[in-house]
Amino acid sequence: MLNEDKKIYYYGEHDKANVFNEERLEYLFSKQDVTLDDTLECFAAQLFLEDELHHDTKKSKEKIGRNIAKCKNFIKENFPEIQDTNVQEYLEDIKDLGYVELFWKLVEQSDMYKNLSDEGFKKIAYSDGHQKFNLRYILYNKNLSQKWHGSIIEYLGDRKIVCVRMNDSLN
Repeated sequence: MLNEDKKIYYYGEHDKANVFNEERLEYLFSKQDVTLDDTLECFAAQLFLEDELHHDTKKSKEKIGRNIAKCKNFIKENFPEIQDTNVQEYLEDIKDLGYVELFWKLVEQSDMYKNLSDEGFKKIAYSDGHQKFNLRYILYNKNLSQKWHGSIIEYLGDRKIVCVRMNDSLN
């Protein structure tokens, strides 16, 4: 029986907190009703496996390569088209907060950041339920942060004004 606590996570190439569960990956490949979290979890597995590919022996490289190809195909089939009109909705659909950073990384890696404008940034940054918005995740992605450069500067300016006003009211 599959242990739900053994989800796949990826935090960076040298992070010891990375979790990989081959049984879980096979489970994801076999799912009929795939969620956005499933797709992001598969992306975490792909990143983990790409790192492993550089460290393993030739014998296991073939198996790792096959799994990477399966991951890429799974992601291609299941990752939705991200645009200004739906970016906030998909961001809110992510149940596991450990996958929010991967969402933005995949948006950039799949070139979907090109579909986004300042309007998309404002939808997520200024929305009432923006608990999953973290500017840090966007700034980690060069093309996305360049695309939204003006809106990011404006957003930071707005936050500074809010902080100054809050400090003034405390004095």
